[in-house]
Amino acid sequence: MLRLVVSRPLTVNATVGASGAHGGSARPPWEGSATWNAALRFFRLTQLADDIFDAYRNAFLALEAILDASAPAGGPGGERAWLKFALTHVLPKHGIEIKRYLIDAGGGDPVDRFLDEQYSARRCALFHAKSSRGALLPGVVADRHKVSAALEPLIRLDLDLNRSVLGIIFPAGGMTVGGLEMVMDNLAAYRYEVAVLHDPNPDQDLTRDQLDSRAAQSFVTCRAGRLDSVGREQGFLANAEASSLAGRSFNTIISYTAMPIPDDVMLAPSVPTGLLSRHVLPPVDAGTAEIQVLVRWLLDNRQMPRSRFTV
Repeated sequence: MLRLVVSRPLTVNATVGASGAHGGSARPPWEGSATWNAALRFFRLTQLADDIFDAYRNAFLALEAILDASAPAGGPGGERAWLKFALTHVLPKHGIEIKRYLIDAGGGDPVDRFLDEQYSARRCALFHAKSSRGALLPGVVADRHKVSAALEPLIRLDLDLNRSVLGIIFPAGGMTVGGLEMVMDNLAAYRYEVAVLHDPNPDQDLTRDQLDSRAAQSFVTCRAGRLDSVGREQGFLANAEASSLAGRSFNTIISYTAMPIPDDVMLAPSVPTGLLSRHVLPPVDAGTAEIQVLVRWLLDNRQMPRSRFTV
């Protein structure tokens, strides 16, 4: 089987403005107060990171910095013991429940579980390189997915502490997971399909009809549902026999709706013919009996802090 995975970001941008009583833009005066803390610098480095390991290290340092600034004096010695002391005192003071930032469901003390998931299994494994103690290695896919699962709740905790302790409110908005699922429902309703083809000039702009004329085989997709635990990745899956591709090569996958999507539907196509994406691959010789195509739609809210990094 030849399995092809295509990632399709769904980028969401939103702008909100306020108008005065006589027209024109108006900005309400800032009535809050903000305090600078080293946690903000570490968090900025998290947002600028290209690698997920670097992003996680700085996100955890941001957590340590803000807890250090707000925890009572006289905590116990030892890193894990101090973190438990700080989390136990700081979070309840600001109405933050640690169980909202756990990766896995289970019983036991939620602070201990958070430290097991974040400090022991990720932080120590990234800050140290002793293979005998379970160090995480760059380039190992399973290790990067392990870090990815922990980074999203860690960033949410950093943001909530920044808001509650420092008075720093980051931009927020965009599409919810429910909105993404409505988009996926619309795609399914308008027959979301993919096709493989040979495109001799992949950098040239082509219409849907021109791409259709080069299609070697089309695939009708079905919903694959959520591909992650929170629903920010949704998928469509297609399987087909490759008999018509025997001995033929292709280097492009297009995804499209078989029927035009009206303008009032949540997802507007990039061109009127319903073409949604065009992905160039290395040349592939389809010498297999079956082809499977998975199209991953990734929700990317550009006006919110990043929580997804290259895995």
